[in-house]
Amino acid sequence: MAASLNGLIILVILFFCLSLQSASSPAPAPAPSPYNLLEFTCDKTNDYPVCMKILKSNPQTASASNPLDLARAALNLAMADTSIAREQITALSRSKKTQLGLRKPIERCIK
Repeated sequence: MAASLNGLIILVILFFCLSLQSASSPAPAPAPSPYNLLEFTCDKTNDYPVCMKILKSNPQTASASNPLDLARAALNLAMADTSIAREQITALSRSKKTQLGLRKPIERCIK
């Protein structure tokens, strides 16, 4: 999950840069189809198949029609993943199965 979260954060930064670049372009390019936008974006990542799988799996990212909408949707997806991870780490820190020596480092991770 951490790898997919890192990948999404990188995508968000990429989309932000692309949207800034496109905002400063003198001639507007034709709007790409959502699938072409995903392909174009994922082609810039280190793991094209994982990128496509993640972005196509979410209705907001899959239907984004421009880089800014895609960035917003990817950011929402990343924030949701972060919340889920935080809940899981919190549960791990409270679990009786977790070794006592690991509880404090896990709690520091949560903060």
